[in-house]
Parts: sequence; structure tokens; C-alpha cells
Amino acid sequence: MKRSETTHQVMSEVNGSFTYRVSINQGIEYWRQLKKNTVVVRSLNRYDGIMDNFKAFIREKYSRFKYFDETQEDDCFALNYRNYRIKQGRASKTVHDEESMLSDLYKLLIRKKKISNINPFSDLEPLLVEPVQKRRVIPNDELIKFFNLAKHDSGKIFWYGLFMTLYMTGMRRDQVRLMEKSWVNFETGHFEFPQTKTMKGKVISKTIPIHPELKSILAEAILKSKSLYVFPNRDSKVLPKNAIRDRMQRICAAANIMKSTPHDFRHTWSTKARMSGMSNEARREIGGWSSDEVMNSTYTHYPEQKVQDEYFGVKFLDFMSSSKA
Repeated sequence: MKRSETTHQVMSEVNGSFTYRVSINQGIEYWRQLKKNTVVVRSLNRYDGIMDNFKAFIREKYSRFKYFDETQEDDCFALNYRNYRIKQGRASKTVHDEESMLSDLYKLLIRKKKISNINPFSDLEPLLVEPVQKRRVIPNDELIKFFNLAKHDSGKIFWYGLFMTLYMTGMRRDQVRLMEKSWVNFETGHFEFPQTKTMKGKVISKTIPIHPELKSILAEAILKSKSLYVFPNRDSKVLPKNAIRDRMQRICAAANIMKSTPHDFRHTWSTKARMSGMSNEARREIGGWSSDEVMNSTYTHYPEQKVQDEYFGVKFLDFMSSSKA
């Protein structure tokens, strides 16, 4: 660590000698550099988001805190973080996951002997996690209402194009949110995502075709964007992930249809592709699933109406009409 950034010395409770204090920014950056080579980019972006929330909490509630040992000495620090995030409207599962990640941050710094052996998040009473909304396939009549309103709702942010891309590609929210213009290659007709590392250290690159029905929508999105991103926010910066979820739920409410999430488009895409005869191999390649089992058991839902139609099509009493008795 740079000595200019750590000018205060305190007696370390870890090794009993004088050491430089670890600032909050330094600890997070140290943790990030270790994670950088062990997780895929998507996971690293998620972790970065949690750390941004953590730093925003400290700026707002503990602006006097600069060092990790200060957070360790406050008995209510972790509980105040929980209450802060819940008051912001975050789901209990989201808060639970964030607390687990922050606990891992303290554990790592303790294990590496950077801070004293106190983890504020380890003593929290378990948070009662409310059941997550069941994933669903959005039926055609709801899709019509949703996209009609999304088109009218598109101003400085091209919501219609963003949601259409989610729906027609089955991509995860962050893939679309962080998509750069350079990744959309109309000449080759493919999305060309940068290389990422798997958890086993394998380097992979992702290239998937652009559906013909999506090309004109993407072209319009790129034309509208004044940023390096395809779907930026009003300030030409990265669109916050919660903004996508919140906007989708507002459109659902305005359309008077069941509440859905951006991830429901991934379930809808997988199911619609399967019902149209797309093979498991092609769906897995585009959707990026690790196995057919995960793709079919979790992301593919046989529509209830189709189940009913097929069931009602079975003639259970046909033996009677053919009977000579």
C-alpha cells in the first residue's frame, strides 16, 4: 500500500506490532484485485455494485469513517447497513446477499492480517428472507401490452429497445446494460463480447448471432446513444441495474399486467425458443447455460395453456365409440 495514503499508525491487534491503518478504499481495492483473477466479469461487476452500495452507505451515515478499524469499533455498524438498504426498498434476499459479501470482505482482510479479528457482519441475526417472486413466462397478450407502453415510454432512455433486446436474445440484464456499441457487429451479424475468465481460469469469448428481427431495433438504439454504451442513462453513463427493474415494473403496472422482472425475459426466451423447435444445443450456446438440465429444469416452462390443450386432446373414451358391444 502507498505510504502517502496511510499516514496514521496504530497498534495492530493481529500481530501486536505497529502497522499502517487500512483505509476503506484500500481494503476494497485489495479485495477486488484478489477477486479479479478468480471470478468471471459478470460476478466481478456484481461485487463492485455491492461495494459501491457499501461506500455510499458510509458516505451518507458515517462520513467521518475513513478506516476499517472504525467500522469494527461501532457495535451497530452492520445493523445500520441492513436498515439503510431495507429503507431504500431493497428486497430482503438482496440485502442478505450483500451482507454475506461484506462479511466475506472482512474475513479476507482478517485472514490476510490486514485488520483486527472483528467482523461486524458475523454477529448479525439472520435476516428473514422473503420468498423470491416465482419466475414466469410472459404470455403473448401481456407482451403486446408491455411493448406498446414501452415504446411510448422511450424518451432519453430507449427502454423499448433495451427490453426488446432482453426478450429476443435471452441475455442477462448486465449483458445488455453494459453492452458497448463496438460489441454489435452488423457486418458479421453477431454480438461479439470481450473475453472473460471462468472460475477455473479458462478464458472464453462469447459470440452469438443477431436475430434479423432485432437488427433495426439495435441500429436505432445505437443511433440514439451518445455514449459508448448501446443503452446508456440520461447522462450517457452506465444505466443502473435497479433502474431497469423499476422501469419494467412501472410499465407492467401501467399496462395492468402481472408484475415481471428483466430476468423473466430470459425464461420467456428459452421457453419460446424451445416451443418453436430450437435445439437444446443451440439454446445452450446462445443462452450460456452450463448444462441442458439447468436450462430445461429452471429456464424452460411448458405453457399451462399448451398443457391443457394437449391434455384435452386426449380421447379417453375412444374405446367406447369403436366398441362393437
